[in-house]
Amino acid sequence: MLFFLIAAVLYSPSLSGPWQYDDYAQILDEKVLTGRSLPQLLSSVFRFTAHPDGWTGTRDLVRATFLLNWQWWGNKPAGYRWVNLAIHVINATLVTALVYQLLQIQNTQKTLNVGKSDKSENQKTGKSGSLNLRFSDNSGSPSILSFPNLLAIGAGLLFLIHPLQSQAVAYIAQRFTSMAAMFYLLTVVLYILYNRYNSYKYYIAAILTALFAFNSKEITVTLPVALALITFVLGTRAKGQGSRENQSAFSPKPLALSLLLLPFFLLSLKLPSQIISSSFVSSGNLNDLAVTAIDSLALKQKAVDLTRHDYFLTQINVVGTYLRLAVLPIRQTLDYDYQITKNFDPKTIVLAIFHLGLIGVGGWLLLGPWDKGQGTRVKPSALSPQPLAFSLRLVGLGILWFYLTLLPESSVVPIADLIYEHRVYLPMIGLVIAFSGLAYNIYNRYKNYNPVFLCFLLFTFYSLLSIATFRRAYVWGNEVRLWADIYEKAPNKPRANKNYGVVLAAAGRYEEGVKRLARAVELESDNADYWSNFGTAYLRWGKYEESAGKFLKAFELYILQNPEVVEGGKSREAGSRSARQAAQYMNDYGVSMVQLQRGDEALAGFEKALKIDPGLYAAWLGLGASYNIKGDSEMAIKIFSQTVRDFPDQSDGYNNLAVVLKKAGRSEEAAAVLSRMPKPAKKSP
Repeated sequence: MLFFLIAAVLYSPSLSGPWQYDDYAQILDEKVLTGRSLPQLLSSVFRFTAHPDGWTGTRDLVRATFLLNWQWWGNKPAGYRWVNLAIHVINATLVTALVYQLLQIQNTQKTLNVGKSDKSENQKTGKSGSLNLRFSDNSGSPSILSFPNLLAIGAGLLFLIHPLQSQAVAYIAQRFTSMAAMFYLLTVVLYILYNRYNSYKYYIAAILTALFAFNSKEITVTLPVALALITFVLGTRAKGQGSRENQSAFSPKPLALSLLLLPFFLLSLKLPSQIISSSFVSSGNLNDLAVTAIDSLALKQKAVDLTRHDYFLTQINVVGTYLRLAVLPIRQTLDYDYQITKNFDPKTIVLAIFHLGLIGVGGWLLLGPWDKGQGTRVKPSALSPQPLAFSLRLVGLGILWFYLTLLPESSVVPIADLIYEHRVYLPMIGLVIAFSGLAYNIYNRYKNYNPVFLCFLLFTFYSLLSIATFRRAYVWGNEVRLWADIYEKAPNKPRANKNYGVVLAAAGRYEEGVKRLARAVELESDNADYWSNFGTAYLRWGKYEESAGKFLKAFELYILQNPEVVEGGKSREAGSRSARQAAQYMNDYGVSMVQLQRGDEALAGFEKALKIDPGLYAAWLGLGASYNIKGDSEMAIKIFSQTVRDFPDQSDGYNNLAVVLKKAGRSEEAAAVLSRMPKPAKKSP
């Protein structure tokens, strides 16, 4: 409840915010969201191949939650945002549980004293000593306010309030990331609980949550390796320390644990299996199966015009940016203007050495024999060396977790966008673990010193992070604010100019919007979509002559770049996506001509649009309107009548037909048409 209240306050400016960025494509696109039923989406959890139509289904569990949101709240974003917030709170709680369990591995060895009476009692009840574990501070007295307990809560709070996590929370479509992290974390915690209590109910639950993780987002493919790292931490605790009973009760057998990891590795093959089968279904050629499999296993991104070499060099710098943002979260933005790195320049070389060194340090801290008997590498002190040694293992685990979980998106597999903050959501857990281990080390070394100054520093640090998160939530609460922020930090990025111009025009600030859109087409003059948005801004502004020219330019560019779009010969059902897009540009040109009352030019535009895509409903309405402008009421009636027959569920056709009939003096027929008009249904996404 504490975490929820804090999160609700920090993210309150964004909770009433609108749809943003890819929310439109992922949630408001009817074919994406409601094209599949809830049972179909949930069935993907247990599929190891793609659906018969080629749909991979690798993210269908999250899509199922979006569909449920739509069924409950329709297209109002507030409900979706509250669910995202709840998932983030759950994740912060799971981070607390994870750090708690990791610290308990250490504390059980230090505080558990199995006496004769305890052993006899355990023998009578048949219970393992692990069932009686309690956290304690170094004095041995159990306390809910002990430092390990407070450290676990502080770790979860750090994850909760860090501004670098704000994008995965405030950006509704990135529920893919937060839900994947939730099941990833839950699997790790359950796996630790299984090893602690030796209860198979936790192991079975971990397998199930792993299956859910693998159906949330592809980044979860690293989960089995993360469990292997956790296994090492479990298997190396307290070597040479404590009694034989303690070691048998708490030290797992490496071979047995390795075998128990096997199902997780096998389940992770679900992701490449679905990708391979999807590619094969799309190609439809059995002879190409080998090539398809190789490309899929190599994660070949045919749609991305970026080599693995350039992407890898760029990601060396990107990961450096992620680390900088984790420590100093300033100048955050949704859409970074990041340059592609093509060669090993001095900055890239330095960062590459830094990353390799940090990974090496992480491996050394995790794998080193820190606590073999008294041969510890920790500097001898009055304190027991074991807490210091174990805390260093946690630092190593956190560093390796960070780099491991970044691999799917920041390695050699090119992705269209070079950098996004939500990609650090899961890796951030590693940094929190490392921070916890470092804090635990400092506490055990200097606990006898006055902690007031340290507490003051932590309070200041957490307060500054909270303020930064609140500011990011404020930016996400409004489309104009979001893109103004992006444009301010990337004024020469074409997409920043285009989207800022679009939201300005939508807000009625046409002059500013047109200025930004003009800059966008100047920076990327061959982008048909940018020209189309330019035309739409002028159309909303009422400058129809200017809008018509921009739509024509968009159409010409699109035809030039997509030569497969041919006029004619495409049925309504078989029209390709590229054909529909080209037809839409020409339809928008026709709308401009209708507004200018230039019937012949409007008619030519709509006819061309329908020749490319006969199923474009808006173009049929425009065609009828063109004949009406020309004064040909009979032809307009004929077109609208055909539109009503072909699209019986769309009310605009009925309304337009009734208007034209009434204009022609056929009022009774107009009334009959209106009586058949379909009632408004629940609004589709």
